[in-house]
Amino acid sequence: MRPPSKGWYTYDEQIRAELDNLRKALNEARSRGMSDVVNNKYPNINKVSELQPPKSTDAKVPKICQ
Repeated sequence: MRPPSKGWYTYDEQIRAELDNLRKALNEARSRGMSDVVNNKYPNINKVSELQPPKSTDAKVPKICQ
């Protein structure tokens, strides 16, 4: 399999970008005092935001993400 072309948006980059967006959204909710609302609706959101992007050798999706 050949490496992606320069400028392609790879899955790894997409996962990193989504995790960054999630962390920014959680910080915004905290700054507005809405963290209780978010935590009640999405109880595992803080655990998911602390996950590291998967390595290319990872074969399984973490249980918390299923």
